[in-house]
Amino acid sequence: MDKLKQRVLEVAILYYQENLTQQVIAQKLGITRQTVSKLLKFAVDDGVVEIKINDPEKQTQLLEERLSQKLGVTVKVGVGTNSDDLLRKIATVREACSYLNDNICTGDKKIGVAWGRTIQEVIAQMKRIKTIGNIVYPLVGATNRDEGCYYTNKLVSDFAEKTGALAKYSMFPNYVSKSDLELIKQTQIYSEIQDLWANTDIALVGIGNVKTVNDLRINFDKEIVEVDFVGDIVMHVFDKGGKVLSTNQDSLCVSFDDIKRAKNTVAVAYGNSKVEAMICACKTGAINTLITDEYTAKEIDELI
Repeated sequence: MDKLKQRVLEVAILYYQENLTQQVIAQKLGITRQTVSKLLKFAVDDGVVEIKINDPEKQTQLLEERLSQKLGVTVKVGVGTNSDDLLRKIATVREACSYLNDNICTGDKKIGVAWGRTIQEVIAQMKRIKTIGNIVYPLVGATNRDEGCYYTNKLVSDFAEKTGALAKYSMFPNYVSKSDLELIKQTQIYSEIQDLWANTDIALVGIGNVKTVNDLRINFDKEIVEVDFVGDIVMHVFDKGGKVLSTNQDSLCVSFDDIKRAKNTVAVAYGNSKVEAMICACKTGAINTLITDEYTAKEIDELI
């Protein structure tokens, strides 16, 4: 190696690997700062150093495209996350809010809202916008659970208040006895909501895992106890192959067929505990759009 190339390599190592300033390098080697600058330029021009710019937005777009192809759904990814659960939630919710605002701003949409902590947070963080002709309604009957994330009518009310949509409420419980179930299904109130369920433009749903299903076990068909499931979409439980194991006839909620019939079923989920359920949920054929964070998306990408 000639003396010039040796000096170029020496300067490049000190600057790019040792993180020394050009002035410090000049003093260390007994040359001028201008000479250091010229040597660094030569290092790039001669291929001794390769400078690669990774555009985060471009990388995220490539990740979205790759996952969309693998999962067979449109994937939207919130950027800027690591393994920290709070950062993952913030990024996922932010991406979901942006996506929803873009898709409901034109108005005249029938919007069904499910339940859960992630859905509650999305609605809480949505910006106030003015829309015309939107109708929002719950996909699940009312419950008496303590957690606010299961107050379906409250979630609908908050969504309507943020967007100016017309709110329609489920004036019936989610879980009742079989005799009461048949009576409620004959009412006009139920018939009106059922008609909305069958004609949904946007269904905003979460993806449950084994833990969330177990937490809500009383609201599910009794046979769920005996099956090998990985998660649920609006109380419809599925296995690893994406096969729906229960249509939940004991509860008053949107049917699985109506979820699949919706023009755009938007599922929002994130986190290690949800990765398997998210992958399998996409196999059910019910989801059109999956929104998550960058770190969770990369975990999914590694598994499929």
